[in-house]
Amino acid sequence: MLFMQWRILLPVFFSSQIVFAIFAGMNEHMSSYKVRTKVCIPGTILNFNNTGLTRIGDVFANTSDIRELYLDDNKIEHISDKAFDLMEGLEVLSISGNIIPLEELSWLRYHATLQCLIINNNKWRVKYDLKYDISIKNTFGYLPNLEILSLRGDSISQFDVPLDKFTPRLRKLDLSENYIESFKFLDNIPETMEILLLEKNGCPCQVQKLPANIRVLFLNGNGITELCGAHCTHSHSLSLKGLEWLNILNVSSNNINSIESDAFKDTMHVQTIDLSHNYIGSVSEHVFRGLSNLKELRMSHNLLQIVPNMGSLNSLRYLDLANNYIEGATNLDYLKFIETLEWLDLSNNRIKVLPMMLIYHKKSIEWNLLLKNNSIVDIDDLFTDKCLEIQLILHLQNNPFSFFKFNTLTVHTKEPVLPTVESNTILTESSEEFTIDSDEN
Repeated sequence: MLFMQWRILLPVFFSSQIVFAIFAGMNEHMSSYKVRTKVCIPGTILNFNNTGLTRIGDVFANTSDIRELYLDDNKIEHISDKAFDLMEGLEVLSISGNIIPLEELSWLRYHATLQCLIINNNKWRVKYDLKYDISIKNTFGYLPNLEILSLRGDSISQFDVPLDKFTPRLRKLDLSENYIESFKFLDNIPETMEILLLEKNGCPCQVQKLPANIRVLFLNGNGITELCGAHCTHSHSLSLKGLEWLNILNVSSNNINSIESDAFKDTMHVQTIDLSHNYIGSVSEHVFRGLSNLKELRMSHNLLQIVPNMGSLNSLRYLDLANNYIEGATNLDYLKFIETLEWLDLSNNRIKVLPMMLIYHKKSIEWNLLLKNNSIVDIDDLFTDKCLEIQLILHLQNNPFSFFKFNTLTVHTKEPVLPTVESNTILTESSEEFTIDSDEN
């Protein structure tokens, strides 16, 4: 990125000895770096990624022309309280991959123009082998125009910042890959929130009353046990009530064993739902009713024995039901009326009979049906005149059938399994003639 922006950075290089010192291999701290305003181009992007910086002192830059500042992958352990005070035009600040003590964010105070703040993969706790938890409380300053806040992979266990107070225009929040023990702070997030990423925290939490404006919600890798709407019964439930603009929902790899019938009642615009890697054994017959915009549904690695009714999903393109306990697929005939369906995965189930009504259906597009690793022993029905015009890619790998017949033709697809002769299974009409008299010898 540094070389791509050479034209923008060139005036800064020639006006500052500190830059030459960094590229000469000096890893000393930057205590008072002042960029002369007359040589900075409005909209300047400064990139000091991976340059060995250890400290950011007072007044990092005395100019309002810098719009973006990147300090990623350094060894920064200290940032002065006044480091960014005079960078009045700063919009993007990225300080990922450093060793900043996140519990001391006094330098993160009022900034009128900052729109994007990224502090991912902070290594402070790892370097000092800290045993106690990292807690972020009311340490933020007022950031009236901040829209993106990312604190991914920072070993945070508690986050108690009232974001609606400190960041009233926040649209995207990423707190993924931490160890957050409670999502109580979600009670105080601004109504402007559109993208909420809380994946891989391992939190057995309750999530309710989310802002209606949310478009993307990632809660995979936590301890949620129930999806619900207005009527939630579990202590670790996720309520989707009022999320009418939700577009993508990922709650995979949780402990979900219950989906209330009204769970998706308000999510009429959702296009992608991932429910894979949970403990879902069954769902209400009409739980997906009204999701006419749903294009992708993932329910693999669950405990399903019967496929739920999806007849109303007339925009569905991708359906993954692999790795369940489904024994019959003949009840899936209604899927032939979903003309948009391009991919149906039923691999690693217990299906014994091919869903021929679904296979025979002529679709206007080519589509994939995956039935790998099931218990199908007979595929003769595939070789009929009805199958000559279908546009279907059928995956039948690792099923137990060993041959198929077409008219008078028999084709073996596997080596025949011959019975083995064991000494204790030999049967004779008279066992006496095989008796050995030890006295004869």
